[in-house]
Amino acid sequence: MSLWSVLSLAFAMFLLAASPGPGVLLTVSQSLRAGFRSALPVILGIISADLLFVSLALFGLATLAQQADFLFRGLPLFGALYLLWLGWRYWCLLPNGATVSDQQIAAGQRFLSGFMTIFADPKVLLFYFGFLQNFLSLEPLYWLDAFWVILIIGGVLFAVMGFYALLAEQARAWLQAPQQQRWLNRSAAAILWFTAAILISTLI
Repeated sequence: MSLWSVLSLAFAMFLLAASPGPGVLLTVSQSLRAGFRSALPVILGIISADLLFVSLALFGLATLAQQADFLFRGLPLFGALYLLWLGWRYWCLLPNGATVSDQQIAAGQRFLSGFMTIFADPKVLLFYFGFLQNFLSLEPLYWLDAFWVILIIGGVLFAVMGFYALLAEQARAWLQAPQQQRWLNRSAAAILWFTAAILISTLI
């Protein structure tokens, strides 16, 4: 990849990552209710799912995946059911004194909520397959180019999501009342349910 391609990819990814979407909303909601460290598993889950799709797109598996009926119908259904269940858990969380006890939602479940928000929509794979061809040739693909793409996309996603989480944490000091905590928990639930509804709509 040329320096111009690297800079162009980084800027384009920044614009995409900064655009409000389910991943950004889920990250902000988690940071508001329990702080930046609590949002890290969500961020890592989002990045992991994105990089998995990026890797599949880079190595020419997008066309093969498109022909797999389970991938494009089974995954959205499974992901939607998981997000609906996790949303119910957030909805039922109760304020615990001055802060919300984050132990009620384990780090692994927070990671999966971020991961499934992206991974349960296989169309993201096709998006990356078309998107990356604007910046490098996938035939043939050089390992160094693949390394730079994964590094840039992962780095930009972490920086943007981390920035959103830090901003949300700064606002958390004003949201410590039990009623406000309950609102934050239910906002997180609503975001998960909204994402699940989008996934289900892709099956209709």
